[in-house]
Amino acid sequence: DWEEGADRIWYPTARYHAPAVADVVAAMIEELVGFGQTPDLIGIVGHSLGAHIAGLAGKRTRQKIGFIVGLDPAAPLFRLEKPLERLDAGDAQYVEVIHTNGKALGIFENI
Repeated sequence: DWEEGADRIWYPTARYHAPAVADVVAAMIEELVGFGQTPDLIGIVGHSLGAHIAGLAGKRTRQKIGFIVGLDPAAPLFRLEKPLERLDAGDAQYVEVIHTNGKALGIFENI
């Protein structure tokens, strides 16, 4: 239940909780794989902070998932992070990022 985590209006708090949310997403993916789902057919689409959560979840699965699409990955508190702490090109077999808000709240650099 994400209600408690999402009840915070202060962005740094939401950023702080991103790894914990990614752990839950990764555990769900592992559960699906345990039931026979092929990791190649699993994909995650995330916007802003959710793009980085998708990347962190992809890092935490035993097998690479099929794809991640990051829509305007958040820049605040992520721009200077190492690839292990944010969405990165190696987080899935295929990673696509759509940048529409560079130089503002979205990361401008290639991921």
